[in-house]
Formats: sequence, C-alpha cells, structure tokens
Amino acid sequence: MGVLIAKQLERWLKQAKIDHITAFNGGSAPENITGAIIQFRPNLIIIVDAADFGGVPGELRDIDIMAGDGSPSFSTHTLPLKVIAAYLVESLQCEVFVLGIQPVSTEICAPMSEVVKKASKEVVSFFKECLR
Repeated sequence: MGVLIAKQLERWLKQAKIDHITAFNGGSAPENITGAIIQFRPNLIIIVDAADFGGVPGELRDIDIMAGDGSPSFSTHTLPLKVIAAYLVESLQCEVFVLGIQPVSTEICAPMSEVVKKASKEVVSFFKECLR
C-alpha cells in the first residue's frame, strides 16, 4: 500500500509542479532509496506502510517505531524501518514519522483488500489537501 500511495503522490506532485516535496517508493527494500532521500535533504519524512498493530483493517495510526514496544509485529522489509528511520534521523537531523495502515492479512503477497485500498485513497487525498 505504501507503494500505491507513493506512486499516486509522485504523479500528482509532478502534475502540480511541486518540486520542494517528493514521494519516494521504497518498495520492499526502502534502504535502497536512502541515498536519494539524503540527497533531497528533507527536514520531515513521513513513511506510509502496512503495520499490524492489532487495529481494525484499514485503520490508520501514527506509529512510534523508535519505541521498543508498540512497533508493528511483522515486517516485509529487508531492514526494519526502525533502523532505516534512525539512519535518516542521524544523517539529516530530520523528523521521521510512520503512518501505519492495518492490513486485513499479513501474508506475503496477499492481495490488497478493498478496505485497505479505501484507506490508501484517503491518505493520498489527505496529503493532496495539505499540500494545496
């Protein structure tokens, strides 16, 4: 879902000719784009990803990944987001927030449910509204 959101925001930012904000698509290996993020030099990074925090499918939650407890119980990423976020904070002296979307299923390659697609669209709409 993070991939879907990033792609939609990338497209919209380009159409809106907004170049001081960008969306990066980290896919399943977000550590591969840390160089591009550092080159962009943001002071705020918002990571959007599936997160199993025991909520209702499609629920959105601000996740404190730097805390030892309360982090999502699974990850499909090569490196945990906590490690990536700590690296970006150290490298850029920036703030990093994680917006988690509760999936219906945590199985690898499970199709995205309609409720999660709806939540993803709401996230995209929210960002667009904030950036207008």
